[in-house]
Amino acid sequence: MLFSQRLNQLMEQSGITNYRVSKSLGCSASTVTNWLNGQEPRGEYLYKLAELFSVSTDYLLGKTDIKTPPENPEKKITGYTLNYGGGGQTIELTEKEYKQLLGMLDVIRREQGDQK
Repeated sequence: MLFSQRLNQLMEQSGITNYRVSKSLGCSASTVTNWLNGQEPRGEYLYKLAELFSVSTDYLLGKTDIKTPPENPEKKITGYTLNYGGGGQTIELTEKEYKQLLGMLDVIRREQGDQK
């Protein structure tokens, strides 16, 4: 199976649009459209796509039918996204990072409540 077919299939199964993929990876929606039309992504994007869909790069490229990459809980993409910098920059967070940020936010809110 070709890369474009695998990507399309994963997007349909996940209910993820071109726009969401592009925002998650930090590329344009037209880049994702190019991939769906037969272009293969370059290294960095291939790894980001594999993380986004929790599959191996070999699966995306059609080299294997085994979807699941070896487990690495620190690298697993959870769907948590952080927008920062005012310029529309986003980063994907692991579940651990997300929980740490929530903990820091609780501390900040408690401190602000004590100062009022």
